[in-house]
Amino acid sequence: EHRRMLDWYSALLQLRQREPALQGGDFPELQIDTDGGGLRILRGSVQVIANVSGAFRSEPVERAAVLLLASDGASLHESALGLPAWGVAILRVGSLHTPAADEAAVPPG
Repeated sequence: EHRRMLDWYSALLQLRQREPALQGGDFPELQIDTDGGGLRILRGSVQVIANVSGAFRSEPVERAAVLLLASDGASLHESALGLPAWGVAILRVGSLHTPAADEAAVPPG
């Protein structure tokens, strides 16, 4: 369990170095779904989507979203993100895609 947590933090640090939207700037926008247990943090072209409930949750996302990092069990299919209970995913959205950045995307898990 400790190794998995260390690997997660390492992946988060690498992602922060790679994604300009995570390197400073304005405070992120926070959206909370108080009824369904969803949390979405928007910062530039990056979104962090969390399922803060004990059940599977499907979240709508942009069709061109790129999955950058996710907890085990998360999946992205066209314009829907599936998140297991207490799962989280980090996506790049919007028109700020570049081929080099897409190649650097980290697969989930």
